[in-house]
Amino acid sequence: MIVMSNDSAERTIIPILISKADCASILGVSVRAIDYLITNKKLESRRLGRRVLVVRSSVLRFAAKDNPEPLCQ
Repeated sequence: MIVMSNDSAERTIIPILISKADCASILGVSVRAIDYLITNKKLESRRLGRRVLVVRSSVLRFAAKDNPEPLCQ
């Protein structure tokens, strides 16, 4: 987890790994499309027990590939 803060009172926790459902929501595609992207090595993932989690930085890289504008993190 990454903790970002401007001061000690406000802290935002940004997860390093996200669920396939959250990843699909972020990219605006189906969970099946996320499975396809993971299978074809377009997105990095990690398995924790039965869960498959997607590496957040790989989602940002994937989204930025065809977008010349910098994405906010």
